[in-house]
Amino acid sequence: MRRRFGVLGGAVTVWQVAMAVREHWQSLPRAQRQRVVDLASRSRLRPASLSAAERAELRGLLAELQLPILGRRLAGIAVAKRRQSGRRGR
Repeated sequence: MRRRFGVLGGAVTVWQVAMAVREHWQSLPRAQRQRVVDLASRSRLRPASLSAAERAELRGLLAELQLPILGRRLAGIAVAKRRQSGRRGR
């Protein structure tokens, strides 16, 4: 009974993660979300290709996202999944 939840359990976990990330992302105002997307695409995910002012702006916007809070929420989902699957203590 090692894989108690199988594919359905995995799909539910992926859905929970996606919803948590979506809610967290949407906690930023639309203009700020758009600015993060613009800066990320403009930099091609290489911060060195942005000006110093743009890097500072991007750091500020990412700080407003409060990623540690999202990380704790996702960790909670992972722990709950692990408990459901019965793999505690292994």
